Amino acid sequence: MRRNEGFRSDRYDVSGRDVDRPNFEAQEVNGVKYKNFSGKSLSEVLHWFPGDLKAEQVILLPDLCPGRSPLPTGCCVEFKESSQSDWRKFALSDVGCGMQVLESGLDWEEFDDRRGDWDEVYRRIKANRNSGRPGDLGSGNHFIDAVSDENERVLFVVHTGSRDEGRDLEGLVGSQGKFDKKFSEVTSWAKSNRTAIAEILQRKFGPLELVLDKPHNLYKRGDGTVIIRKGAVRLDTNDMTVIPSSMDGDMVLVSGTEMMSFALNGMSHGTGRIKSRGESSEDAQSFDFDSLRQRVYIPDGITDMSIRKENPDCYRDLDSCLGLIEGLVRVESRLTPIAYIGQV
Repeated sequence: MRRNEGFRSDRYDVSGRDVDRPNFEAQEVNGVKYKNFSGKSLSEVLHWFPGDLKAEQVILLPDLCPGRSPLPTGCCVEFKESSQSDWRKFALSDVGCGMQVLESGLDWEEFDDRRGDWDEVYRRIKANRNSGRPGDLGSGNHFIDAVSDENERVLFVVHTGSRDEGRDLEGLVGSQGKFDKKFSEVTSWAKSNRTAIAEILQRKFGPLELVLDKPHNLYKRGDGTVIIRKGAVRLDTNDMTVIPSSMDGDMVLVSGTEMMSFALNGMSHGTGRIKSRGESSEDAQSFDFDSLRQRVYIPDGITDMSIRKENPDCYRDLDSCLGLIEGLVRVESRLTPIAYIGQV
């Protein structure tokens, strides 16, 4: 396992780099104001949005990509309820999915001596797969990481969702009260799911302190408006969230600046995919998984084939992502992955 190289502010100074600067100017298309932090041109991504979208404004974040829901992942959308009364149909797919960050009492060397405990966590998580009870990690880009900070303290990052608990929501879109009630129940289940995984970690690695718990598939209503955050966390000024990159790439804890309100207080939940899962699977034919396993401890039960679509080449580099959101966040800590569980 590799060690954390430490935080350097010049890592996300993008002056002179071939990276789009953050765009604090809104572009208006068909009456909708778009604020683009995605690194992609607006013309490239507009077709990812539904044709019947009647939004006031849309925030495009670095992890913007088409997904299973009507809205692409990595965006915040603000509606007036009077203009789009059927907005609930856009608030679907992996409701309440989110991340927890937990601080342990271990340092890098202590964790390295306890790989057997990490294997046991993997076995417990695998036993919970499709069980219908909390503690089910799921698939896709859901994961558990052990990471080390600049002082070689070990933290855990848990990213998981609501599994199939929200499968009935689409049928409730026309029944506002029933939809809202079910949505709240699914969101609570998703948080319980993360907490159950944290408890498994705690039983093997000792007491853990919750640093943050941030869902990133939610909506918020108020004063006749609705904001849907799809693959985006709510981040207020001085509030903190985590932005992961790839399986072996650094992630950061960031806090929001006073400019967050400009972005509807929405922040990316990752650096974003740069290759589709189909492209990733093809490219993985030549990926050096042996080298990856030297850098990051991965239980033997997780095969190279199972993680081919999530290999590190699939995701945007962390520093270029930070360049896109410069001015919106401050980097508080840089975290290096040292162990991974996913695709169980």
